[in-house]
Amino acid sequence: MPPVLPDEATKERIKHLAVVGKALNDTYSEENLEGGEDFFLALDSLNKFKEGIDKLDLDEVSKKGMYDLIEYLRKKIERRMGYVGS
Repeated sequence: MPPVLPDEATKERIKHLAVVGKALNDTYSEENLEGGEDFFLALDSLNKFKEGIDKLDLDEVSKKGMYDLIEYLRKKIERRMGYVGS
């Protein structure tokens, strides 16, 4: 099956989610622990990702699942930000 080219809005949502994934994956690097700037960027990107999801006409199960994922990621980021602040 050939790859499907995403539309611009989908590319934007994926870009925001990628920022979150990178920040969480890089959490334990010394650079990230010193400043924690990536976490603030990740929270901002997560909010933008949610805004993109809000615009989609999804079935209830999918929408709830996406919101649950967003909340899970938000808690992970905030917990890691707490480590940085310590």
